[in-house]
Amino acid sequence: MRDTYNVKLVGLKDVQLLNEQLDDSNLKSNEAIIKNEMSLISAGTELSRVYGIKKGVEYPLYTGYISVGEVVEKGNELPGIEVGDRVMFNGPHKQFQRFEHNGRNLELILKVDPELTLEQAALVYLASISMNGVAIADVKLGDTAAVFGLGTIGLITAKLLQLAGAKVIAIDPVASRTDDAKRIGIQHVVSCAPEHQESEVMALTNGRGVDIAIDVAGVSPAIETAVNCAAFNGQVILSGSPRAEHQGNVTAILNRIHMRMLTVKGAYNGLYPFYEQEGSRMCVERNMQYIVDCLKDGRLKAEDYISHILSPRDAMQGYQGLMEDRDNYKCVAFDWTQL
Repeated sequence: MRDTYNVKLVGLKDVQLLNEQLDDSNLKSNEAIIKNEMSLISAGTELSRVYGIKKGVEYPLYTGYISVGEVVEKGNELPGIEVGDRVMFNGPHKQFQRFEHNGRNLELILKVDPELTLEQAALVYLASISMNGVAIADVKLGDTAAVFGLGTIGLITAKLLQLAGAKVIAIDPVASRTDDAKRIGIQHVVSCAPEHQESEVMALTNGRGVDIAIDVAGVSPAIETAVNCAAFNGQVILSGSPRAEHQGNVTAILNRIHMRMLTVKGAYNGLYPFYEQEGSRMCVERNMQYIVDCLKDGRLKAEDYISHILSPRDAMQGYQGLMEDRDNYKCVAFDWTQL
């Protein structure tokens, strides 16, 4: 048994750092014991559980799935990874954890490029979620794309679309978030109430609409707006996960999809296989390597997106900031070396 500090959601709005025990005996060939160095809060997924937005959540539970750490023990079926390596992996906010890899894309473990800082390495997986929405879209040079929701994933989505050659319109009702979009160089930024977003997009596109509309907010009304902003033969990409109930008339949206011949695609994180496979040009490993390259050459900068690095002892502060102080809290990392 091994002592470990773990961030645990013990009840609604009640996040605590607990001293617990990890069973590290009888390690299987596809398992590793990893000591966490830095983990990121995935705001949409985790806030939905901390604040009870997602229905049916049962407490207590562990949150988080974006971690970077050192391999301290491993089985013999984790090729390319050795004891002492720094890896990025799907792991919750735990100091030590037992990780099992069966080759599925939601069981990520990948050796970190030695040129990356901890902050950069932690951002890679979050940024690869943005890659899902961009990769599934058929982006052509000269396309116009609208991104609805400018949290960290939305900002990176907008940046990646711009790097792919699209004219990007970044939209959010929170002024500080649209300020962030301007700061990272997004061409066209709209800050207005949701009920005015469609008219703003139409004004910027001379009434045509956009070729690609991506919802990253995970809010049902924003998806309706995305559909209404799409041009004929356009694409609507759902990168966010709608969780809250929403009352409305679905017929108008379905009619719009039908009459405008829109393509609607879901871009959930399990979209692509982890490794390259026959029949699938895209894979998680390839997407992550692109993000690594962007971080190394400066096309993406971790400091543009990570606003706070906290000790795990201040975990609840991070969640409260992301939920209640969105002007200042953008993306929060836990530094496990600060325990």
